[in-house]
Amino acid sequence: MPFAVLIILYLVATVGVVALAIFVSYLADLLQKKTKYSAALISGVLLGLMTGIPELVTGLTSVLGLNSSDLAVGDVLGSNVFNIFTLGLFTLIFFKNFKKSRIQKSEFINIASLIVIYALYIISFFTNGIYLLNHVFSIISLLVMIIYFVNIWFMTKQTTSEEFNRTTKSRLTVTQAIVLFATCGLCLAGGSVGLTYTAESIINHVGMNKAFGASLFLGITTSLPEIISVVGLFYMKNFNAGFSHLLGSNIFNCLVFAIIDAISPDKVFAKDTTIQKYLVIAGLIASVLLALGLFIHNFYHKKLRSLSLDVMLITIFSLILLVYLTYLILAFLHHTGNLNPFQSHQLSY
Repeated sequence: MPFAVLIILYLVATVGVVALAIFVSYLADLLQKKTKYSAALISGVLLGLMTGIPELVTGLTSVLGLNSSDLAVGDVLGSNVFNIFTLGLFTLIFFKNFKKSRIQKSEFINIASLIVIYALYIISFFTNGIYLLNHVFSIISLLVMIIYFVNIWFMTKQTTSEEFNRTTKSRLTVTQAIVLFATCGLCLAGGSVGLTYTAESIINHVGMNKAFGASLFLGITTSLPEIISVVGLFYMKNFNAGFSHLLGSNIFNCLVFAIIDAISPDKVFAKDTTIQKYLVIAGLIASVLLALGLFIHNFYHKKLRSLSLDVMLITIFSLILLVYLTYLILAFLHHTGNLNPFQSHQLSY
């Protein structure tokens, strides 16, 4: 297929996924206000699961349809790192309103879960995986699944905050909103399949490392639903829902990673994983910085002078952006063959 046609199909699939994400975000905000459930449950679990469908479908399509775990892993890990980058970027953009908000306990549970998961990933990637049942399933993936479901249990225990108990005008009933929510999920799945195949063709056409290419052409693109949702939620000053959504989506992506590891014939932790190592290290550093920023914002806003607090927070969130840019530079240098710090640990390509 001509390269120009591939680009057009890729853009059409991207626009479709983004349009659906905008509507899904609206429905999630509507359900949160009409049902009075917490931001942690609606945005962190339900919306995170819905906008995580592109990563799930992309991962399954990559492994089962294209036999490429590199494509799936690059998408999931690239999406996660880009999501944290997005949180840092839009927190800075909406910083004035962010200062007036207070982050709920559920977000600290989410970010703590992510930090633990990334620490497990780093251990596994640098030990070529810790596999059970004759190299069928990694113990790391099993632990990630447990963390995911424990995290959901915590989210269901969170109650709504008065900050979000606003009424909303809409002709949609709760039942209609739920039906539309599910329908959009099916449409997102269909669009994601097309996106995966076109992205894989583009990556092969330009001769990119599949993990690096997937972190760009799939990782960023499949993150667009989350990004659009967060922009809308931050604009509506619903910061807890925004943080819950992206952090919940990241944790769901980690579940997708565990599924990929379980069904992929070539075990993802035991392959040449330089790009993946860059991604998990960047993800861990960015997650720790995000946790630090939210902690200082919540617990030191009355103990520090306003200017000192602003400078500290802006510095921390700016460092998150720097972490992602550093990953892009290192990954590009590795892709071009100019940098390979983990060569002694790698298998052949």
